[in-house]
Amino acid sequence: MKKKKYFCKLLSLLMVVVLLTSCGKASSTSAEAKAFLQSLNWIKNLNQAQSVQGNPQTPTEAPTLPPEPEPEPEKPVINTEYNFSIYDNNLRTYTDEELSIQAEFKEFLNGLFVDSMESNYLNLIYTVENPEAMGIKISDDISWGECSIEAMEEGEQENIDLYNELTAFDYNSLDYEGQLIYDTLKTMLENEMTGYKYWYFAENLSPLNGIQTSIPIMLAEIEFTEKKDIDNYLMLVNDTKRFIDDVLTIEKYRSENYGLFLTDAGADDVINQCNEFIDVEENILISSFDSRIDTLDFLSDTEKKEYKEENKTAVNTNVIPAFKAIAETLPDLKGTRLYNGLCEYEHGDEYYAYIVCDNSSTLASVSDLLSLTEKYIDNAVEAIQSADMMDMYSAYYPEYPYSDPRETLDFFADKLTVDFPAPATTEYEVKYVPKSLEASSSPAFYIIPPIDNINKNIIYINGSDEYANTDLYSTLAHEGYPGHLYQCSYFNSLNPNPIRSVLSFTGYNEGYAMYSERYSYDYSGLSEGAIEVLKANDIYGYGLYSYLDLKVNYSGWSYKDVCDYMADLGYDEEISQELFSIAINDPCVYHRYFIGLVEMLELMDYAKELLGDSYSNINFNKYILEMGPTYYDIIKDRMSDWADRVLGQ
Repeated sequence: MKKKKYFCKLLSLLMVVVLLTSCGKASSTSAEAKAFLQSLNWIKNLNQAQSVQGNPQTPTEAPTLPPEPEPEPEKPVINTEYNFSIYDNNLRTYTDEELSIQAEFKEFLNGLFVDSMESNYLNLIYTVENPEAMGIKISDDISWGECSIEAMEEGEQENIDLYNELTAFDYNSLDYEGQLIYDTLKTMLENEMTGYKYWYFAENLSPLNGIQTSIPIMLAEIEFTEKKDIDNYLMLVNDTKRFIDDVLTIEKYRSENYGLFLTDAGADDVINQCNEFIDVEENILISSFDSRIDTLDFLSDTEKKEYKEENKTAVNTNVIPAFKAIAETLPDLKGTRLYNGLCEYEHGDEYYAYIVCDNSSTLASVSDLLSLTEKYIDNAVEAIQSADMMDMYSAYYPEYPYSDPRETLDFFADKLTVDFPAPATTEYEVKYVPKSLEASSSPAFYIIPPIDNINKNIIYINGSDEYANTDLYSTLAHEGYPGHLYQCSYFNSLNPNPIRSVLSFTGYNEGYAMYSERYSYDYSGLSEGAIEVLKANDIYGYGLYSYLDLKVNYSGWSYKDVCDYMADLGYDEEISQELFSIAINDPCVYHRYFIGLVEMLELMDYAKELLGDSYSNINFNKYILEMGPTYYDIIKDRMSDWADRVLGQ
């Protein structure tokens, strides 16, 4: 049977969710703090106590504040790792038949992995550095993949066929890793049955996550190690117009048949993104290509010139027209969206439950997640309201140990060993987002390295004016150490089955990164009270985005409902409009961060309950890292057995 299409579902560019892990646009901590402090009348009080001029990060005159309390004696830190691997197979003896089933299962998984790589060139080059060593053959026909109504409909049956093939294996015969992958894949396939059934709800041109934001940066990061790489790249560039035309065909189909499209404001955002890419003086796909070509010693000067001309022609005849097509088509579709929240559409509640699961990596019901969100927001408000002025001021004007990105990352890599296992690598590269992509990029993002080269780590920083005041200190913890870079490289250093790299769990990935970001505050040298304010502020800021998303798409809140709610908190209509737009145009995008973080904190509480006085951060974090990306429910199901081993070692 064919297995390929499942792993390049809906649109081949959905793999960007796996390859790019970014810090959400709610991550401007100072801005969120200021807005919330205003709602509590704290900002007014602070302004009365000081005369702040110029950059809010550098007050010219310190306020008169009460003396700092005497520091409490430091508690001893338990930092001994447990001395076993959760994947040890020496706890059980397997029969010859069971070993045979395990071998067949690994062959099955390897077939899935190879198929997924061979069917999607872009996925391949960002996942594997040496394809031949893994038995992967690169196609002679490179493209963005299929994007048609027929392909969407075929995917549903292929998903069912794959599910039946998976469940034919005897679960009890598998080893620990095999059962973990089985549970993960089975749960994912069950969830995807809803996704395929209602595929037409998916918006592929959303302002935050649309393919228009991903194509340029992914093309610009492709490396050339031989002529074949350049030729393959050019085939991809030349296929862009065809691919975008297919995407636009689906957009028209969704609009005409289901009344599904962006809001007018959301469409304008996408149109502006495309026009900025088109109108920029120096296009990234030309400048970056020329720079890469100039470094290649296996090309003659004549060949370099010819390749540059060929790429320039390809960009101008296929990529630029593709972005123009988006900008010219979307105005005609404006005003065709029938309803606001997904729950107002037929089957919209089912689809929303699906994308909540897909984005948060949890199997909890939407109703339970709404209650959990309310609880955490209430706790965050209480923590901030109970903080004293000294701590509030320190949180609002934090003085961090470092501001330079590389110094900050190196500081974290050294400091984290108190709470985490030692990093698998400290190799990384910091780059800045090209001007032409600043408007459509997040404050920062990390490009996941190939699974066979954990040292190839790239963090992009957005240097635009929009993020000039973004707190890079905690952002770099999110993207680097002990966040995405650390987690990805550590997990891959354990040599997991390659199929794990194909499965997307953004709720785990972003939840872990949000969780690890909290350690940056612990390492900051700020007071304990200020640290708690910063952590509570993150909960509140991201929680507000998720809460309104849930209320709009699950409870059916209108724009007026959102404005009234936000007005009660002290926010103006401009912010209400932004959050309402995100909830409709990019539903669930902030669940990755907030619900992912909340689920991670819930797991930590459960680990403390299981281990009691034997709990330590380093043991909990090692377990989370060893489990790797999967559903939080699956991680929790195995935690009791893990805790017993920790207590009994």
